[in-house]
Amino acid sequence: MTTLLELARATTTSLRLADVLAAAAAAAAERVPDGFALIWLLTGDRLVLRGAAGALTHAHGGLRTDFAIGEGLVGQVAVARALSFVDEPAADPRTRAPEFLRREGVRAFVGVPLAARHGLAGVLGVFSRRPGRPDPDTLEALGALAAPTALAVESARLFADSERRRRTAEALASVSQALTHPLDPGEVAHLIADNVIGLLGARDVVVYRLEPATGDLVSMAFAGEAPRDSPTRWWCRPASAGRVLPWRSARR
Repeated sequence: MTTLLELARATTTSLRLADVLAAAAAAAAERVPDGFALIWLLTGDRLVLRGAAGALTHAHGGLRTDFAIGEGLVGQVAVARALSFVDEPAADPRTRAPEFLRREGVRAFVGVPLAARHGLAGVLGVFSRRPGRPDPDTLEALGALAAPTALAVESARLFADSERRRRTAEALASVSQALTHPLDPGEVAHLIADNVIGLLGARDVVVYRLEPATGDLVSMAFAGEAPRDSPTRWWCRPASAGRVLPWRSARR
């Protein structure tokens, strides 16, 4: 079986955030075969659940997937910035989902902050159905996993951000180059639609032109999965001072 440290090293070789989280969660869950592991990433000022491994014994609905810093056991780990152990977490007053922990038979919680070079990247939570404090080897292994996981998360995010900037620059260059040639407006509209849908990851993009004489917005191009009954013309109708409301006409 792949060891925890081997999995920790593997997380540093991937630039896909999903791969990093899957490997880290699986490595942590391997240390508690009677439990499960969850990973929350810091997104803005919230800790958002992004990774999981292990098995649940019941189906659950309506569970919280994000926490503020300092909220719940997970948020407290983020504040402390140190490995934390909680015995019988369902009975702890800081717990935000005690019924979930009771139904799953969770008897112990270990929280590990994922501290990267530029600050906190997230929190690894390990939930065990075995009572009592985990043995020193398990705690050491979880602590060893934290640093490479945090660095891999940070690298994956930086890579994703650089890829977005690269795609943006390429799309802008493509449209700018097209505008320097005497292209048909329809061709330019299609070029814009194709580039925007790739940049934003949207399902549909429609480019409209404004007809000065009528004030109508008339579609020129679309990309993606535009519905068949999508309107090709919209008109603006005065609603109140300084505002207009869009109204959809029949397809024509």
